[in-house]
Amino acid sequence: DYYTLSWILGHYEGEETIFHGGDTFSTSTFITLSRDSGYGIFSSSTGSTLARSANQLFSWYIQDLLEGREPWLNETNICTYPEPWVDTPDDPNTGYGMDDTGYIMDNSTKLRDHVASYTNPFFGELQIGFEPAEGLTFTYNRMHCTLLRQKDQGDEFQCTGFSPHVPSDPRVEVDYRTIRVAFIKGGLMTNLMERGEEHVFMSTNGGPATRCSAVLLILSLLAWTGSVL
Repeated sequence: DYYTLSWILGHYEGEETIFHGGDTFSTSTFITLSRDSGYGIFSSSTGSTLARSANQLFSWYIQDLLEGREPWLNETNICTYPEPWVDTPDDPNTGYGMDDTGYIMDNSTKLRDHVASYTNPFFGELQIGFEPAEGLTFTYNRMHCTLLRQKDQGDEFQCTGFSPHVPSDPRVEVDYRTIRVAFIKGGLMTNLMERGEEHVFMSTNGGPATRCSAVLLILSLLAWTGSVL
């Protein structure tokens, strides 16, 4: 019904619930809290976007059991959901990956200035490298890809990142995500594996500008946390 402070407020079988799911490469989680009955349900599994949907189905199934209802999900339809109610595409990979129109490979040596490790207090560290034949590379945990430069923007890049995972749907062999990177003074902004959010990473190379920017970032995060609490 509503989305606020990263929580979704809704109803299931007339019961008021708070829930949210999320996924990164290789891992998916889902949590449901019942405001009426006071219980909480948490599930985590290997797999990514499709696995998050499976975790939500598990939550509904457990909610029915806790409330003494006969679950409408069973060993037959839980593996085909949303079928037979809604048809699903034959190719579940449709919509993954990036449209590389407007992006070109750039291996000019001036881009070496961006080579560094970058850090974020919440998401950890990522590396920007350089390959003479390809240009800038992006590495975050198990995900690695070659950055393509936007034709009209010298500091904006994009790549298709993927990571092997244990899929919830056997038709899905890898999880593709579009990675966006924009270099800023003393750091970079990237969506990592998310579709809309942008996160600031500061260079660990040092230097007055970088250290100052990092302090301002931490102070901003503390101020935001205080306003929420």
